[in-house]
Amino acid sequence: MMENKHGALMVGEGVTINGNIELKADIHIYGMVHGEIHAQDVFVGESGHVHGLIMAENIQIKGEVEHNLIARQTLIIKSSGRVKGDVAYDTLEIESGDSVEGKLEKHNPKKTIAQQKDIE
Repeated sequence: MMENKHGALMVGEGVTINGNIELKADIHIYGMVHGEIHAQDVFVGESGHVHGLIMAENIQIKGEVEHNLIARQTLIIKSSGRVKGDVAYDTLEIESGDSVEGKLEKHNPKKTIAQQKDIE
């Protein structure tokens, strides 16, 4: 997971982005993002905070996310990770000590994007 084939975007510690991010590459977040993220792979570092939907092939959370997550392939929530929102995944790995406040469900690729965002 998180192999860099097409370049990557990094949001550094102390940086805040207000707005949606859409890219066909990976994103590493160590700062704060207020908005939706659509990317190939998403890594939220321990100092990272995301306040918005994350939709990606693979997602790894070590920091905080306050919204829904949709991992079309693999979702990894490390022991330092905190998620406040519903989660959809194909493969799930959760370390002891993490926190998820929301429902977990297997990703259904037949759902529309609007249905996935709501994670019904």
